[in-house]
Amino acid sequence: MTKPEEPNTQTLRALRLIALALLRGMKQREQIDLMDKAGYGPTEIANFLSSTPKAISVRLAELRKAREGRPLQNRTRASLGSAH
Repeated sequence: MTKPEEPNTQTLRALRLIALALLRGMKQREQIDLMDKAGYGPTEIANFLSSTPKAISVRLAELRKAREGRPLQNRTRASLGSAH
């Protein structure tokens, strides 16, 4: 069994360009969600989106809670549209 080759610089640049085109027009939250689902970690996402791993980790925690249907703790009644 042969070992797969490492992608060369041109291949990586082409893949990054394709990814940028795919993510264009998406909100950052959507970009992070898509990259997370594709298997990228917080540091990789942060590098790609010119952000910090900590900021991405916070957003990922929010997205994962939302996927599970749990309410976000830092939302206020006003932001949820409550008339109370």
